[in-house]
Amino acid sequence: MLAVRFDPGSGRVVASASADGSVLITSAYKEELDTDAGSGPFAGVTDESGEILFRLKTNVWNNTLAFSPSGATLAFASHDCEMHFATFTADSVASKTKP
Repeated sequence: MLAVRFDPGSGRVVASASADGSVLITSAYKEELDTDAGSGPFAGVTDESGEILFRLKTNVWNNTLAFSPSGATLAFASHDCEMHFATFTADSVASKTKP
């Protein structure tokens, strides 16, 4: 792992970037802790903590990542100097449809 960020709206998912070319969106939901749903596209996530919800792939290292303030867009930069963007909606998260 080269970078890890919680989604800013609900805190129910974590995005991670790694040297194998993967960007993972993983559930961080804990029923006993997440009593407030928060906001944003990930507010409805109740998948078990640690479950991978989305796997985005590039062909090179992903150096860093960040969520937009709303949590709807994830930006990540790869080692080949490319910027990538993935936009999520509550519907795409609920149906696990890749952006």
